[in-house]
Amino acid sequence: MSDEKTVGLPSSLACVQFLAKTLRGAKIADGDPALRAARESGDDAQAMLMAAADRLGFSPETVQEGVIPQDYSGPVAVEFGNGEWGCILSSDSLAAPVVAYWNAGEDSVLEIGMQDLQHILTVRAVIFRSLIRIDPATHTGLYCLSLIARHLGIDLDERRMAHEYALDSGEPSLELLSEMAGNYGMRRRITRMDWEKAIGMDGAYPVLCRKKSGPYFLLAGVDDVGQGVRLAVFDPAPSEGDDSEERGPHRLWTRETWEKESAGRGLLLQKRWKITEEEQPFGLAWFIPEFLRLKGLFAQIALAVVMMTLLSLLMPLFFQIIIDKVLPNSSFTTLNVLGIGITGAILFNCLLEFLRNYLLLFATKKIDVRTAMRTFAHLMRLPVQFFEAVPSGLLIKHMQQTEKIRGFLSGNLFFTVLDLFSLVLFIPFLMLYSVRLTGIVLLFSLLMALVIMALIKPFQRRLDILYQAEGKRQSRL
Repeated sequence: MSDEKTVGLPSSLACVQFLAKTLRGAKIADGDPALRAARESGDDAQAMLMAAADRLGFSPETVQEGVIPQDYSGPVAVEFGNGEWGCILSSDSLAAPVVAYWNAGEDSVLEIGMQDLQHILTVRAVIFRSLIRIDPATHTGLYCLSLIARHLGIDLDERRMAHEYALDSGEPSLELLSEMAGNYGMRRRITRMDWEKAIGMDGAYPVLCRKKSGPYFLLAGVDDVGQGVRLAVFDPAPSEGDDSEERGPHRLWTRETWEKESAGRGLLLQKRWKITEEEQPFGLAWFIPEFLRLKGLFAQIALAVVMMTLLSLLMPLFFQIIIDKVLPNSSFTTLNVLGIGITGAILFNCLLEFLRNYLLLFATKKIDVRTAMRTFAHLMRLPVQFFEAVPSGLLIKHMQQTEKIRGFLSGNLFFTVLDLFSLVLFIPFLMLYSVRLTGIVLLFSLLMALVIMALIKPFQRRLDILYQAEGKRQSRL
């Protein structure tokens, strides 16, 4: 999908823009010479589309009576009954009950039933021979990489990769595929893949692997039901000597087949999440976008805490001046001035504390509402089988943890980080009085930290037991 709305651009030319970006990775501006020349060629939308696509090397062909050639597998630009144009992402999907298409007016990919689509289409359509879908059996590396990318939620097309890396024929090396994956927003690592490691990857599937004969395949998981332990693989180009009982690309390999076919190396891939992305897996980083959304409020809270830290230094200075200056000299005028000053500081500190608590409560409640909405929306997307397998009490207990985690991040952790910055002021201040006493304070602080670190694991084990017991108790209730 394009990053900006194609305002003022005919929908037929917007289709060309979309195809260039999606399948070639090229951003075509509205004022691009190819689009400008196409607009000057006439008023007919199909003619403009043909002219622009031809200039960009897409090899466009008109479709007679709306019938797609059987030998074609690729995107199709179609005209709707209202005169607007859109793109069907793959002609193969026309045989499916639901078709994905890009709508220029919405600037997004939509899904529509095939019968509904037929009612709004005209007979005018254009195919693009140079954008024809790559044969998975001859470009297994690109095909498998694109499958993993889509599994990770990354929109990546093998035709785009072949164009950007000039891969006309032959399989790319595993190192090149790793470099390509990194450039398209994935974390990657090449590793050795013997049988023991292949069956113990747990959550790392799918893994991109290569066969000794050259083609690539996907290691999808482990099947340990029935005839022993076997590996579930997706092989776009099965070997003639593959003795698996299954036919087609989905195979179950025994240890003998794995050792005969696999080259012993694999590419592990994961999505590289940005810190601001809201759809990242659940964890501490899951809350960061919500905090960044309210960064202005938390900056004001941090400023209030820093000011309160500075004001806390006034009290010891106040007593020091009284003992050193006021009492020996019986200077009551100085005492009155100091009393007025410290009273004002205390009142100002109370005001700052009220503002801090108010802003923190306001910010945390907004975060609680948004995280609850996201959690509930995710819960509603889960299949019924999940609720049948997980005890209801444990599920409710899980649902309650988001507020506790948020409370930890916005409470204990947030103020601990601010207190660490306060040490930059306090430690030099203490050392001005006594380096030895400052060292003793720091030593006892270190001992306290070591005791806490030693107790973390035992407490964590007991808390896990308590957590499971609480879940069972709620299930029984």
